[in-house]
Amino acid sequence: MRISSHNPETTFLPEINRLEADLLIMERFSEALNTIDEEVCDAVKRREREYKDAHLHSTPRPVKHRR
Repeated sequence: MRISSHNPETTFLPEINRLEADLLIMERFSEALNTIDEEVCDAVKRREREYKDAHLHSTPRPVKHRR
């Protein structure tokens, strides 16, 4: 088994700094992010409902019993 000589603190430091910067941005614009998130969720729900209405409901009765 080989033991790595890399120091995890220095190896991941750039990634940690980037994540901290991303979190600061998210905190600064949290209200806008919440609004956008709600809009996206509503759009997805609407799209799913439209798809289900168009594809998953039963066929009309005259078409259903015609052979």
